[in-house]
Amino acid sequence: MEKEITFNHLRNAEAASYIKKRGDAYIALNGGRFANTQAHIKSIIIVILFVYVYKSGLVSAVWPAIIFSFLRGIMMGGIGFNIMHAAAHRSYSPYSLINKTLAFTADLVGWSMFQWNIVHNQEHHSYPNIDGHDNDVNNEPFLRQSPSQKRRWFHKYQHWYMYALYAISSLVILVNDIRRYFKGNTGMTQREHFVWLIGKALYCLLYLFIPFYLLEWKIALLGFLCMHVGLGLTLNFVFPLAHLSEDVAYPVPDESGVIDNNNRIHQIETTANFGADSIILELALGGLHLQQSHHFWPHVHERHYRGLNKIIQEGCTLYGIKSKSYKYWGGAFLSHYRHMRNMGRSDANLAIAA
Repeated sequence: MEKEITFNHLRNAEAASYIKKRGDAYIALNGGRFANTQAHIKSIIIVILFVYVYKSGLVSAVWPAIIFSFLRGIMMGGIGFNIMHAAAHRSYSPYSLINKTLAFTADLVGWSMFQWNIVHNQEHHSYPNIDGHDNDVNNEPFLRQSPSQKRRWFHKYQHWYMYALYAISSLVILVNDIRRYFKGNTGMTQREHFVWLIGKALYCLLYLFIPFYLLEWKIALLGFLCMHVGLGLTLNFVFPLAHLSEDVAYPVPDESGVIDNNNRIHQIETTANFGADSIILELALGGLHLQQSHHFWPHVHERHYRGLNKIIQEGCTLYGIKSKSYKYWGGAFLSHYRHMRNMGRSDANLAIAA
């Protein structure tokens, strides 16, 4: 981590206050910040579908094993989007134990709640799109994702090979999590050590021991790899589209480490929405197609994001704040592709905004 980052909270303070007050009133008027019965039912359905896909993938026939293992990875992403993510932000339930239990699903899909809390909840949400502080834009030297990063000769091809990296990304996250743990100095409490070990043990049981016990090792290995490809592509066809596009800001702090913007407005200007009116995306992605709402109110459940998005857009129009929303998922996908292509072709700071 580089120098400490601070924000100029006086800039755009009136806009931030206007949006926050109206949004807070909307949340209070509509039942509070936690998940409702509909969200609970959706969670149950997702878990049932995951169990079905998991069992269906434990077959010796090659193509069914490939297809259902890939679908298993997609369903793991669905659990992450709709259950784990909300629980990790303490917006699923008013009860801490329930949030912690559901957030443990991160460990069951190969991540670590401990690392997620640092990399996502603390770093990403505090400093989105700030190079050196947001891990989501720090995949050097393989990818140049921010205008402030050094361009290397092979980056001119990154808009093609990035999909191969996306496909293996969940496996890389797993390996890096294990590597960090055994390097020591994790800062974990005894309880966190215990949870981490239990999580990895259950992960190995579900995705290694049981498949390799029941199936021929080649089929089991193929299924394991296809699962992670499905998970990696699912994650990267959602998360990067919100922050790594042509139309969002990539702010650079001054020499004192100050970003000349209010932190809440910074969240809006570094984030893009897509498919705001899509019921399908709302059901599938846990509100992650409306990440401006999520970043402005990270501890509020996704069931409010549609209404909160309208408030954000009204406030941005009123105060002249730049806000980007793509009508469809495809528009966000193409913008991400063009952004990565541009990052590989030019040294110019194409999209830096203070």
